[in-house]
Amino acid sequence: MEVTMSNFKFKPSTVLKALLDIINTISGSGRYLVPFIQGASGIGKTDIILEMVQILANGREVIANCLNPSKDEFGFLDFRLGGKDTIEVNGLPTVEDGLTVFTPIGYLPQSGEGVLFFDEFAQATPAMQAYIGQLIREGQLNDYTLPKGWRIVLAGNRSTDRAGANKILTHLRGRVVSIDFEHDVNDWMVWASDKGIDQRILGFIQYMPQYLHDIDSKVDAPQPTPRQYENLSDILKQRNPDYDMMQVYAYGTIGEVATLEFLNFVQLMQDVPNLKDIFAGKEVEVPDGVGLQYATVVAISAMLKECDAKKLAVHFENALKYIETFPTQEYAMFFMRSIAGARPEVKDTAVFSKFMVDHQDLLI
Repeated sequence: MEVTMSNFKFKPSTVLKALLDIINTISGSGRYLVPFIQGASGIGKTDIILEMVQILANGREVIANCLNPSKDEFGFLDFRLGGKDTIEVNGLPTVEDGLTVFTPIGYLPQSGEGVLFFDEFAQATPAMQAYIGQLIREGQLNDYTLPKGWRIVLAGNRSTDRAGANKILTHLRGRVVSIDFEHDVNDWMVWASDKGIDQRILGFIQYMPQYLHDIDSKVDAPQPTPRQYENLSDILKQRNPDYDMMQVYAYGTIGEVATLEFLNFVQLMQDVPNLKDIFAGKEVEVPDGVGLQYATVVAISAMLKECDAKKLAVHFENALKYIETFPTQEYAMFFMRSIAGARPEVKDTAVFSKFMVDHQDLLI
């Protein structure tokens, strides 16, 4: 395989594995290595770090903003450096016996185990970067010492993202392991299905994946990112807006162009075939057009999400048989991924197991 620059931009599943490998590796100095994730705004850097934290916790309760987690707890401190003053890390300078000492002001871990997450690292001033670099290299900063059970991870934007990122100090680059993080539609779809993202959004991204992350740094208006689709999903699920209000919320999260395409997709759902006939196992024609076909799968998934438990297995089996008559297996793959997130109990059915065995090459 020819190696190109694109080979060094990694998708979420690869980044998660790399994070765990790096942060569990002990350097020659006896301290854990420090990963530094860089990527565009809104692609899910924080989410993947939170996933890493849950794995590191290994069943312990993750406690946010806890400086002294107990042995049954795992701490997580999210320290956003953008706009922070250096004294919040370096401590408050005071004079004792004619000497300047720095008194920590209580924002850093004191004991136990956990992850200290320095977010917005690229937005930090050179002075702040230097202080963090000292903490990484020596495990201490003036009179403060990082507890041995705590590990450090950094995240930030790249200078090319035009998100106010500063140049990373050269000497600090040599103290971290940098990972260039790119969004990936397949990985996001798996995550979004498990997360319970609104079915209409899942269908739209499956149909038009180019709108998952479409950022122009010159545009001063909402634009589509994975983070904004999660925000839109929360609104749709909690507020159940009518079509007019949906326009307002969609524009406010994913912007004008993506909103137009998303609303067109939602409108297609009014033209889907008779779902009751599909669930009853009757012969139903496959609709014309890729958009309407995906809209049909979304409508089926949405109905199954609310289906009575006693009818779920039969309706699920008949729905899958129908969707497998669609032009490509992509529709069945999307359906199985969606319904597994919405109704996890279908994973226990023989139909689901057989599909998994018969389609081992497909990503579910």
